[in-house]
Amino acid sequence: MRGLEIIKMLPAISAALCFVCVQAQIDVEITSDDTPSLGRLVFDIEHSFGGEEYSVRGQVVVQSLKSKTGWISQSVPLTLEERNRLKKLAENKGVYKVRVPTPGKNSDYVSTIAPACGLLETGLKDILILTLDSSGNLLGISDIVPVGSCGAAFDWLEPKDFEFNTTLEIRTIEPGPIPETASYIQKIEQEKLAKERGEGKDNRSFFSKYWMYIVIGLVFLMMTGANNPEQGGSAGS
Repeated sequence: MRGLEIIKMLPAISAALCFVCVQAQIDVEITSDDTPSLGRLVFDIEHSFGGEEYSVRGQVVVQSLKSKTGWISQSVPLTLEERNRLKKLAENKGVYKVRVPTPGKNSDYVSTIAPACGLLETGLKDILILTLDSSGNLLGISDIVPVGSCGAAFDWLEPKDFEFNTTLEIRTIEPGPIPETASYIQKIEQEKLAKERGEGKDNRSFFSKYWMYIVIGLVFLMMTGANNPEQGGSAGS
């Protein structure tokens, strides 16, 4: 008898389990606001040690524009030739170049420069700043390193000193408020129509417009006329 009751309760139990499953799926979808609507943004980082020859430095992944989070991957170490070129560039007080290709048919780049001697003196420690708009388009890049003395020969450097230690910063620029040009133009047109119809003209008479000034003038004349006989009498005596 107990087994028959359990069999009869199975549909109700299954419905309850399905409701719990659906509710769990809905909760997951609601709490997944941290995932950016644009998805991950990936930017390749290239650098040059003088001249126009660039090589791969690493890759920047922007996880979320809203929270401005991301990371940089720099697994490619500097080759011996790149080390020597960077040392020579620093000794000659040259500049280290960084660029990021932007998507498009024209193969444009966003680039920046940094003092090579400052980069070497800090052990390749720098701050890489990427500036993007609200749509995820790359607007600019900066590579911040301290300005070094640029007087050393850098012969003391070891291979471990040629590994980048980069701090990544993601910055965004929000669009400013858009002026309401439509309402302003409509207001100007309404004022123009009102002027053409004569609605804005003052059609009152001269006395109706300036009666206050006329009354003040009459009062002033009466006061001065009342004071003049006293002054004349005192002068005659």
